[in-house]
Amino acid sequence: MKEDQHTEFKRLFEQVRGGVMATIQREVFQKVQSGQITTGSTTPKTTPKTTRKALLEYIKEHPEATREEMATYLGITIDGVKYHIANLQKEGLLRRTKGRKEGHWEIIA
Repeated sequence: MKEDQHTEFKRLFEQVRGGVMATIQREVFQKVQSGQITTGSTTPKTTPKTTRKALLEYIKEHPEATREEMATYLGITIDGVKYHIANLQKEGLLRRTKGRKEGHWEIIA
C-alpha cells in the first residue's frame, strides 16, 4: 500500500476499543440513504436455474470433477454445489458411480 493510500485508509478507519470506526462523508451518506447512490447490485449474477445448467454442463465436460472444482468454476460455495447436486440426484438427473475417490458423475437424461 502506498504511503498516501495508507494515510487515507487510516483517516477513514480507526481502531476503537477492540472494534473499528468508519468515517463516512455526510454528503455521501445522505445520497446513499436517498437512493441517489446505490451500494451495489441487489440482483444475483446467477440464479439457481442458471447455476444448475452451468453445473450440468461442467459435469458433462469434467465427470471426475470434485465439488471443490465445481464450486471454483461456478463461483459459488461448496455447500451451494452440494445443494444443487442433491436436487439433481433427487430428480434422477445425476448420479455418482464408484464412490468418492475413484468415481465420476453421470448425467442420466
